[in-house]
Amino acid sequence: MYNHLQQVSNQQQGMLAEIELKNSILDHQIAKAIKVFTPLDSEKLKMAFFTILDAHKSLRSVFKKKDGCWHSAIGTTRKNAFINRRVEGNIDSYFDRTVSTPFDLENGPLFTLHHLYHSSGEYIFICAHHLVVDLWSIGIFLEELFKAYRGLPLTTQSVDYQDYIRQQLPTFKNPDFATTIAYWNAHSRAYNTKIGKIEGDLFESKTQQSKMGIICFEFPPSVVSQVYTLTHQHRIRPVALLMGLFSYMLFLDTGVTTTSFSTTTHGRNKKTFQNTIGLFSSIMPIFCEIDLKESFIDYAKRLQKYLLLS
Repeated sequence: MYNHLQQVSNQQQGMLAEIELKNSILDHQIAKAIKVFTPLDSEKLKMAFFTILDAHKSLRSVFKKKDGCWHSAIGTTRKNAFINRRVEGNIDSYFDRTVSTPFDLENGPLFTLHHLYHSSGEYIFICAHHLVVDLWSIGIFLEELFKAYRGLPLTTQSVDYQDYIRQQLPTFKNPDFATTIAYWNAHSRAYNTKIGKIEGDLFESKTQQSKMGIICFEFPPSVVSQVYTLTHQHRIRPVALLMGLFSYMLFLDTGVTTTSFSTTTHGRNKKTFQNTIGLFSSIMPIFCEIDLKESFIDYAKRLQKYLLLS
C-alpha cells in the first residue's frame, strides 16, 4: 500500500532511466554491515527503526511508472523492512545473497535493516536501494537509529526530501530550461581542459581490456610513490592527478584525444538539507582534451579547479 503519486527528483529520474536502459536494478544497491559488541534488544531495535521510518518518510519510498513517467509514493506498510534471524554458514555469503537479491521498486521495501546472530557475533546489516538514500544518508540513519534505541530525541528536520524535490520543480517548469540544456549540450567543451607532457615512468603501466570493453590500468609501486610526491609538492588532489594520468594513458593506448569523467557531487546545496535522508548526490561530467603543448602539472591543476567548481 502507498499514498498518492508524486514527483521524483532529478537524481532519481536519471537513475531510473539508467535502470531501464540496463534492465537491471542490481547496480544501485547500498549495503553496510556493522559487528555489534554489546548485545542489542531486537524488539527495541525494531521499534527504534520504525521510529526512523516514520520520521524520514523517504525511506519508505516506492516507484511506479504511469503514462510513461516515473513517480514516487510513500509506502504505508513496514512489512519485511526489519529482519531478525540467526544465520548459519558463512556470514559474508548471507551479505552477498542479500545484496544480489533485486528490490521490488513498485512494492518495496527499498530500505531494510537486518539484526543477525551468527557464530562469529552479532551484526546489524543495512541493505538499501540507492534511489532512496546516498552514502551521507546512511551516516544520518545510523546516528538517528542509536538515538532512538537509547530513547534520545531525534535531530530536528527542518525539511524533508519532498521539500528538496519541490525546490527543483521551478527549474523544470521554467520555459528557458530546455533552451539552457540545449546550450550546454552544444557547448560542453567549455569545460574542456588541456593535458600536457609528463616525464619519467608515470606511464610505464600495464593495461588490460576486459570482456566488457572496460580498460583497466595497473599502477606499479614507483608510480604510486610519484603520485604521492606530486600531490604534496604541487598541492594537487590525488583524484585530479589520477584522472589526468588515466586520460593520458588512454590517449597513448587508443589515440583518443578527448576524455570525459564523471565526478560525484554531494548535492546538498543548502544547509537545511544536511540532516535530510534521501538521494542528493549527482554526477557531473568533466571533459578534457589532450594538448601536448601544456605541462601535465598545469593540466592537473586546471582539472582540480573544475572538480572543485563542480
